[in-house]
Amino acid sequence: MLNDNFSHVAMTIEEMKENRLIYFKKNGKVDGRCKAKRDKVVDENGNDLRVNRKSVKEDEQHKQVNINELSEKLSLYNSKKVKSWQVSWNKDIYDYHGIIEAFNTKQTDIIYQSKGMARMREDNLPKIEDIVYVSCNKLKIMKCKVISDFIIGNEEKNEEKDDIYNKGSPRTHTNNKTYLKMKIIEIYNRPTELKGCQRTWVTYRG
Repeated sequence: MLNDNFSHVAMTIEEMKENRLIYFKKNGKVDGRCKAKRDKVVDENGNDLRVNRKSVKEDEQHKQVNINELSEKLSLYNSKKVKSWQVSWNKDIYDYHGIIEAFNTKQTDIIYQSKGMARMREDNLPKIEDIVYVSCNKLKIMKCKVISDFIIGNEEKNEEKDDIYNKGSPRTHTNNKTYLKMKIIEIYNRPTELKGCQRTWVTYRG
C-alpha cells in the first residue's frame, strides 16, 4: 500500500498508474476521482500538467530577469542622460563682454563656474557633458558644456577665484571655493531673453 505521505508529484506518469494514483474510465478519460486528477497533476486525457507549470514558472523567472536588467539599464541611462542647466551671471560681477571677446579671438574657451551658495542635492548635480545656458543681463548669451565635476579650491589653487573675468567685491558667490569647468560651445550674436535666477544653477526651462 502506498504511503499517503509519499509525494506522487515526484513520480512519473507510469509510476502513478502502477500505484493506482491514475486510473481511467471506460471512455479512456482519466477518472476525476483519482488522486492525480484531483491534485491537478494530469488532465482528463492523462497529459502531465507539471510540464506546463514548470514552463510557466521558468517563463515568469525569465521575465523577472528581463525586468531587472531593464531596470538596471534604465538607471544607468538616467545617470548618463545629458541634462540642460541655466547659470545666471551678475553683469557687475562677471565680465561677460571680456570672456566673449576672449572666445572670439581664440584666447580661451574655458569658464570656471562657481557652484554658488545655494544647496544642491548630491544626486542632482551638473555632470560632465551636461549643457549649460548662461543668462546675463536678462539675456541668453552663450551655450556651454560641463567638462569637469565640481572642484573644491584652496589657497594655493583656486582657478575660479583667479579667473580674470571674475570681478566685483565682495564676491560672496565664491566663498565656498567650489566650482567646475565649462567649455564654451556657442556665443549668441543675437541673444534672446532669458531672465536670471537668484540661484546660480537651475534646470533650464527654455
